[in-house]
Amino acid sequence: MGTHTPPLSPAVSGRMNSIEHDRNRAKPLGAVPPSAGAGGSEGAQSAADRAASSRRTEARISPSAVADMIIARYGAGRSLHDLARSASTSGQSARRQEISLQIRKAAECLYPLAQMIRAYGLGLSVIAAANMSITAKVGGGRRLWAYAATGDDMPLAGKIITPRAIWFQVTPDRVGGYARKELSGFHGILMAPPGTGYETICRAGPCVCAGCWRQIAAQARDIELIAPHPIIETIMRSIDALRAIERDVTKASNQERARVRQAQSVAILQHLQASLAHAQQSVAARTALGRFLADTLDKWPMLTLFLDNGALQPENGFVEQLLERLSWRDRWIFSWHPNAHLWSATIFTILETCAANGADGRSYLAAALEMLQSSNSGEIGEWALPWHFAANNKSSATR
Repeated sequence: MGTHTPPLSPAVSGRMNSIEHDRNRAKPLGAVPPSAGAGGSEGAQSAADRAASSRRTEARISPSAVADMIIARYGAGRSLHDLARSASTSGQSARRQEISLQIRKAAECLYPLAQMIRAYGLGLSVIAAANMSITAKVGGGRRLWAYAATGDDMPLAGKIITPRAIWFQVTPDRVGGYARKELSGFHGILMAPPGTGYETICRAGPCVCAGCWRQIAAQARDIELIAPHPIIETIMRSIDALRAIERDVTKASNQERARVRQAQSVAILQHLQASLAHAQQSVAARTALGRFLADTLDKWPMLTLFLDNGALQPENGFVEQLLERLSWRDRWIFSWHPNAHLWSATIFTILETCAANGADGRSYLAAALEMLQSSNSGEIGEWALPWHFAANNKSSATR
């Protein structure tokens, strides 16, 4: 998984040291517990056959094979039935229940690693958050919360990298207390949509809320439908110009991104601010457009935080698009078990964090599962995180 690196900062290590993997209580990956047989000799023989099949499955399933199952299910979106049929075609014996159980065992094994990603993310400088409804086969509707944390540039394996941690939370509803509890202890900049407790986090401190130009663009389009005005076109042109600049520095370091923003984005926003103030003088304050202009100018310090911070994006589009891409899929419930969505959250935490850091999801899963099974240590080191794996293995995200 990579070479050992210096310990974390005290702010993060305190949370991470409490995350331990008790392998003595975990069942071996690949173990399929036999169910109770029917009475009589036929039942005893059936139970013996299932036990023998279970032992063969345990001996046959490797971390690499389980990683292939996970990638096929969550990366390619293949159904359990399709995976079982493919296994049968290739001469392997694998039922849907067995594949589901292997994925469940893997998710339980990977849970401490997903919690480490979360703990590390809470220690980074910027977090973007959003939430969306999902439908569960068991228990009805749920709420899916996504968090994407970005840290400062740091040297690793002879180059400068930007660590990114992405994790998911599934709750019964959208009560704001979930977000407040999840982000307790975070001391950086938070970008999140209005509502569901995010503003309370910033008001209580020590978080600072950043403004989102994606929300400004959406509000401007809505206003244009009821109160067309030339200032709306000015706003949209300015936002498009900001987006073009951001596309050019997508792969740049935080330091380089901040430098480009100072050279190009500052002038665009200065002109836009002056245009908004001028338009405000000719628009009634109580109209929809007047309230929008006043609200945008009031939020100006939050909307321009990204100019000096390369880790902060001007829009929350990444997290919102991530939720839109994942929320409709049945992958959140790969079985009828009431906790299946929690296993899915663990797996998506691993895969999306790998993708954000340029790590190959399949290779990382195989290495992580093997490490978690064979390690004699009860603690997981920072060297096991996806950005360390990507830097030390020079792999790209191909899920």
